[in-house]
Amino acid sequence: MKNLLMVGVVFAAVVAMGADTKKKDAYDIRPTAAAAADAPSAVDWQNANDETLAEATSPESLAAFVRNEDAAKALLAEVKGAYSSDPMKLMQISAVSQFVMSTDTSLCRRLFLFWEQTRDEQRQIWTAALMAAARSATDSYVQVFMLDQLRWCGYPRQAPEVSVLRASSDKAVADMAELVAKELSRAR
Repeated sequence: MKNLLMVGVVFAAVVAMGADTKKKDAYDIRPTAAAAADAPSAVDWQNANDETLAEATSPESLAAFVRNEDAAKALLAEVKGAYSSDPMKLMQISAVSQFVMSTDTSLCRRLFLFWEQTRDEQRQIWTAALMAAARSATDSYVQVFMLDQLRWCGYPRQAPEVSVLRASSDKAVADMAELVAKELSRAR
């Protein structure tokens, strides 16, 4: 009887180890990657593209994307379906969302470069473009991406517009729209 019990425990352990391997593969976020080299980690990619990233996310480069509505929409049009977008463009989009939230409090800059756009003007252009892209996107990944960016830089007055997207037939979009609408309505 002890031997039968021991065989049963060993068999259960082997089955459990096999199940763990399948479970790990099921959660692999690189569905088309045959090997790790085919899909480098984010840190490896960033390290390999350090100089290009620095140039692409410089304040001058980011300001160009929020100079007007067309420039903002052109950058946002680079977002494709899941796993299809250029990572450099996605990094720039995230950097613009952060850029428009920063403040430029330099007195010298405000006095002598008064003709330049303010961060608030740039933020208004960017958030309007994000909202338009989220409304017009046909791909749920793109909609969720736009809403996530809006989550970080949107205005409280945009919460009702975002709430409309809660009626989406896609659960991920509806859930994200609800989250973003709540966060924007609580923002100051």
